[in-house]
Amino acid sequence: MLYWNNGDEERYENTSFCWNKAKDLIHFINTKGIEARCYLFDFSAEKNFDDAIHIPLNDKYYQRSKKINYALNYPENNSDIFSIIDSDCYFHKSYYNNLIEDIHLSFNNNFVLTYQLFDIDRQRRHQYIVTGK
Repeated sequence: MLYWNNGDEERYENTSFCWNKAKDLIHFINTKGIEARCYLFDFSAEKNFDDAIHIPLNDKYYQRSKKINYALNYPENNSDIFSIIDSDCYFHKSYYNNLIEDIHLSFNNNFVLTYQLFDIDRQRRHQYIVTGK
């Protein structure tokens, strides 16, 4: 997961929420016999998350490709599957078993999988964070 602070508090809140969801997903995947790890890369000038890998970059520039390359070349990334998810996206628990099926499918057939993501407006986002629905 890639994060950098652009001064937007909502971006930090979204990342905090989604990072916890990502750790839940990784725990689930591990319980299904698939070894999985997840990292949060914080490219902000100052570190924002205690459990993030902090690589400070000039935050005046977007540089998404550069950030992805840092994540790709991180020494711990020596796995069969690699995925990058935006810091404001996560998978709902109701899709976890589907993801396990997709992971097995990609292992067996060398597939590249992508998923459709939907934006939610600020009111809907707040409602979901508060109620979970």
